[in-house]
Amino acid sequence: MISLFSINDYQIDTSKFNNLLHGHIVHEFEQAFAEYVGAKYACFANSASSLLFLSLLKYNTTIQLPSTIPAVVPNVVINTGNKIWFYN
Repeated sequence: MISLFSINDYQIDTSKFNNLLHGHIVHEFEQAFAEYVGAKYACFANSASSLLFLSLLKYNTTIQLPSTIPAVVPNVVINTGNKIWFYN
């Protein structure tokens, strides 16, 4: 059989995390990731929606979105105080 994918079997020791999964190990990972990509800072969140929310907070503008986008994206845009203009 030909193996098309090589998937590593990683295990995470969750005893090193605090109650919100943002302990010292996450801070170390953020620093290492920032160094790896050449950025000054890195920020991790529990979902893409959370990161989108953080990135749109201070714009207060109209954001263009395709009309076929999942509902969660316009919801985040509205919750950050922005307006939406849909296009096809």
